[in-house]
Amino acid sequence: MSTSSFKEGKFQYESHCASCHGKSGEGLGKWYPSLKDFQYIQHNRQNLARWIRFGISADSSKPNFGRWGQVDMPPNTILKDADICNILNYLNENFWKGQEFKISEIQKGLQEEK
Repeated sequence: MSTSSFKEGKFQYESHCASCHGKSGEGLGKWYPSLKDFQYIQHNRQNLARWIRFGISADSSKPNFGRWGQVDMPPNTILKDADICNILNYLNENFWKGQEFKISEIQKGLQEEK
């Protein structure tokens, strides 16, 4: 990952995600989950871009049901595909240490049925 992509991902994360998930991805108790759970992230990798773009419902009967947070995650429709990719790679670099996200993976995830 390039230095500029990392900086952009950090900026986008701090601008759109950190207010709920914390500057260090620690979350806020039962309200907003931590983003440091590598197993959960790997299990739901194909959903991550869609959750960021379209939000997550705390209600299991609704589309885009996510994890145990007790508050809905709002959609982030202002973010471009590249922004989402940069955010996920920023988080990956800091917490998950998994395979790098590619823009093609993000675009595929966004095209899948909600």
